Amino acid sequence: MRSNDKKDALPEQIEHALLLGLKPLEAVPGPHLRQRLLQRVHADMGFFHLAAEAGQWQEVSAGISMKLLQQQANSNSILLRLAAGATLPPHSHHVDEECLVVQGSAQLGETRVEEGDYHLALRRSRHSKVHSDSGATLFIHGTSLGNRFGVMRDFILGKVNVKDTADAITVRATEGEWESIGSDVQRKRLYATHEFASHLIRLEPGSTYSLPSEVVDEEAFVLSGEILCGDMAWRTGDYQRAKFGWAHPTLTAPQGALMYLRTVRQQ
Repeated sequence: MRSNDKKDALPEQIEHALLLGLKPLEAVPGPHLRQRLLQRVHADMGFFHLAAEAGQWQEVSAGISMKLLQQQANSNSILLRLAAGATLPPHSHHVDEECLVVQGSAQLGETRVEEGDYHLALRRSRHSKVHSDSGATLFIHGTSLGNRFGVMRDFILGKVNVKDTADAITVRATEGEWESIGSDVQRKRLYATHEFASHLIRLEPGSTYSLPSEVVDEEAFVLSGEILCGDMAWRTGDYQRAKFGWAHPTLTAPQGALMYLRTVRQQ
């Protein structure tokens, strides 16, 4: 979109984001037939796994791309990659938006976050911008990116509101307490309500971990290491989601691992 278009035209970055919501996602075959068959079987049983090398990176705007991990009714889970100097325009949040810095550093509104930091922008809050000086990769749950109408709503409301709200919570990588939840397994709480909880789970080499029985929906992203889950191996950068009814095998970390885990509790 050019600068001489009519005054009420959308900025180019918003236009790109809206177009992104219209792009269909094409299936990308995995490297092995057995892996693809297992993925299909697990998907039918309520489990979805996306390996780090799978999926598609799509351009949002200059220097910014995203990989859609999971599309949900009101929001999506994505990886967002910002090149050095890249910026997203102001936007509001229709639902709680959780962000974990996988790599690099970024400016989220008025808050600067580094690798390993967790940032929660609460519903109806606003970010004046998302920017990175040196480049960053962010895991985000609760974004409208990938949804045409959601993008339009959040970016238009972001233009209407002129100031960031204070409705945000940041947990630094160096903050928070690790509690023991099993033999050689620790958990650090990032944020929790009566409906859901977000944690970092650290598994020492050789440790095992089982989810609590009251969990009905889970979302996990492996930050480092390898986790064995039945006949699957979750590696660094892998994403997985299990819905209600999935019989979750015990997790094992032969060499140790660190993962982000978001769980929805039984009501």
